[in-house]
Amino acid sequence: MELSHLQTTTKTRLLHFFLINVKSGNKIPSELSLSKKLEVSRTVIRKVVLDLQRDGTLDKEKRIVHSDISINENEMNQISKTGELQFRDFFFNQVHNGFILPGNRFSVLELADQSHCNRTIVREFLYQFSRYGLIEKLPRKMWGMVEIDSKYIKDLLSARENIEKAALKKIYDNDVSHIDPQLKSAFDQISSIDIITTTPDSFQEYENIFFNQLLLVERNRFITEFYNHLHFISCFLYQWIPITEFDHIDLRHTFLIQLLEAIESQQLENSLMLFTDFYQCLYHQLEDSLRLLKFP
Repeated sequence: MELSHLQTTTKTRLLHFFLINVKSGNKIPSELSLSKKLEVSRTVIRKVVLDLQRDGTLDKEKRIVHSDISINENEMNQISKTGELQFRDFFFNQVHNGFILPGNRFSVLELADQSHCNRTIVREFLYQFSRYGLIEKLPRKMWGMVEIDSKYIKDLLSARENIEKAALKKIYDNDVSHIDPQLKSAFDQISSIDIITTTPDSFQEYENIFFNQLLLVERNRFITEFYNHLHFISCFLYQWIPITEFDHIDLRHTFLIQLLEAIESQQLENSLMLFTDFYQCLYHQLEDSLRLLKFP
């Protein structure tokens, strides 16, 4: 009998558990206990145990037959990584498709059942993701997407704009006639993008490269880390903008091209005005999305 993907990964995790916790000749814990430990159904555990009995790892009394159980650590790490990426993609797709909106509440168990991921992976993701301030832990083992209003968006974009403008001024203070080669390279990559065929994720990667290079002039790790935090939240909120992906990418692409031209022409005031105009337009897009979405 061939095992499913879930059963195969559970078998590897189970062998890893036996290797650490069960000596050769000892009986393994009950199916109920293993089910709770690995956070999978008893049916999955039962099928995996039967498979281990068939291959001789366990005897009929469910005792460890031999002590030479070996687990590939890379395989274990890959299983964990695969599960994390699977749930991350599921969660972001739920947001992108409007199934998770600001104000919505959900539990680890609900998300685990919907995504077919174990609760440990779901719980760990939610705790890590909560540091961005987009979700929060609620009573009775519930989680919720934070409420997002106009002030939230305005404060977020204002912080980004101020940091980016400060970095831009330092470029002019240093010597705008000699733009950093890596920053220029990031500009050139964005200039060559075909916005008709590029995906939002691909464009965001180029945009991230540009802004990371821009922030390097600050030479301040704390400003850079804080800015990356703000930029991630901004990109997350872009998913709720109810306009075509092409129009939204075109707005960001046009802004970056015009900014390059202004910097190369040594027009500081024009460069700063471009930031102001861009963030005003982006603010209105996000604010409009708040009105169109049916938030609870």
